[in-house]
Amino acid sequence: MKQHIAIPGAALGLLSLVGALGFIGPAWRANKRVETEILAMRAELAKPSDSPEIITGLANRLHELQTKSRERMVPIPETSDVAGLMTRLSAVLNRLGLVQREVTTGAETAVDETASLPMSVTLRGGFNPIFEAIREIEHLPRLVRIQRLRLAYESRGQSDQFNSQEIRADLLIDVFFGAKNEPIEEVADASHEGIDE
Repeated sequence: MKQHIAIPGAALGLLSLVGALGFIGPAWRANKRVETEILAMRAELAKPSDSPEIITGLANRLHELQTKSRERMVPIPETSDVAGLMTRLSAVLNRLGLVQREVTTGAETAVDETASLPMSVTLRGGFNPIFEAIREIEHLPRLVRIQRLRLAYESRGQSDQFNSQEIRADLLIDVFFGAKNEPIEEVADASHEGIDE
């Protein structure tokens, strides 16, 4: 008789366990969904908004970047100042020992809001001084663009072999001038203007 009571008791226990799992499983899954939604909402709330503090911080950062930009920018002179440019270029080439050189200028041409003066420079000498001269030309304190650069070994004598370490460099440079250098617009201080308090 005890066996007959144990079977319905075990069946009742098993049925209770299945019923409990049937209620717990869906509730657990729903709880996980809610936790995921809570995490997503927290992440959304952590994003920057358009609050006055955020706008002021962004305006200050923009001002810092504009200041750095002005410090790095090479202004375009209003005049070509060929004499000043030739004097500076001659000083650089003399310092580097490049005495075999030809420098000629062409006719001015209009380029957008500026003008350009083409300059042809031919240098003869060792590789290192010529390389340094090209770097110096690129870093002149005015806006220049190397339009064309051609390097070739120069041969001496009648043989076809290059028995010399002399190099010939032909450069075509554009020198820009004639721009109206207008300052970069300053952004209004966001903490005082444009924000409703």
